[in-house]
Amino acid sequence: ISTVLVPSAAPNPLLRPTETTLFHTHTLTMKPTKLPTKQPSVHPTEQPSIQPTKEPSIQPTKQPTSLPTTNLPTTNLPTNNPTTTEVVFHVMGDTPYNVPDEACITLDLHTLAQQQLTSNTQTNFIVHVGDVQSAQKTRCVEYGFSNARRLMQPSENSTVPIFMLAGDNDWNDCPRPDKAWGYFWKYFGRFEE
Repeated sequence: ISTVLVPSAAPNPLLRPTETTLFHTHTLTMKPTKLPTKQPSVHPTEQPSIQPTKEPSIQPTKQPTSLPTTNLPTTNLPTNNPTTTEVVFHVMGDTPYNVPDEACITLDLHTLAQQQLTSNTQTNFIVHVGDVQSAQKTRCVEYGFSNARRLMQPSENSTVPIFMLAGDNDWNDCPRPDKAWGYFWKYFGRFEE
């Protein structure tokens, strides 16, 4: 146990008004306690305490704790049998805006379904990154959403999920964004399932 004199900023009420004290006396221990402290320690302890403190200490302890601080594996070595997995996916967006786009989507999805049956390379998923219609042309009426869903509905031969993301032409640029968002969610919410 050590006694340390710490400079004082507060006057001592036991002294006469003309006297002041420059120091408060504090007792510090150099051994860890069994309970957490409310304030960080000024000096590091020789050994970590049994239970963690609620606040971090100002300085680290000299020895690390014996328990890991994370549940993650702690190895830098490579695995004996590294694995590689091929992920194949297709991305599309800004379509179908017109009749040729509709024909293209129909043909592409049909071709993909045939490839799934005959090819060694399998497509894991498709992502549509938004804008199933032109907000300026369609004014975001319900038919634009229902038509896009009909075109992108997976065929009987295809098990490839399609993940739909809303683009600005699907809700934000629409005359009534809340109504357009409702249509998008009605036709494409959980579409991949």
